[in-house]
Amino acid sequence: MIGALMVGVALAQEPIQYRSPVDQRYLQVQAMAPDPTVALQMSALVGFGSGHFYAGSETTGAVSFGVQLVGLGTAAGGAAYLDRNPDQRDVGVGIVGAGLFMFAASRVVEMVTAPKQAHKTRAYQLWTGVPGATIPRDPIPQSQLKDIGEED
Repeated sequence: MIGALMVGVALAQEPIQYRSPVDQRYLQVQAMAPDPTVALQMSALVGFGSGHFYAGSETTGAVSFGVQLVGLGTAAGGAAYLDRNPDQRDVGVGIVGAGLFMFAASRVVEMVTAPKQAHKTRAYQLWTGVPGATIPRDPIPQSQLKDIGEED
């Protein structure tokens, strides 16, 4: 009888929730912050700066996109040069190799740096309590930062 009463009381209680606005805000920011593993996967599978764009670093993503595009364009131009000038095979192969090296090196650099950028952006968002915030070029003065639970 007492056991059934205790089960009934336990079922009647609301599930445990985070009641503190600070806890709720932290969980919200954490859920929206970029994940370094996803940034690595995007860089490895998609490339062209996608990991940096996901991590919140649009400038680095655009540079990576441009370098990889130029690398592929150089390789394609070298292949076209080889097709038109078969007697200058060494030059064409060198151009193709340079383009492929530029593309591959940029992909490797992106796969190394995108997760680091995602980690920095995630830490910054958790520190400021602002979901979707990107790291500014100029640091924010301490006087402009609000506590996570503070209202406007």
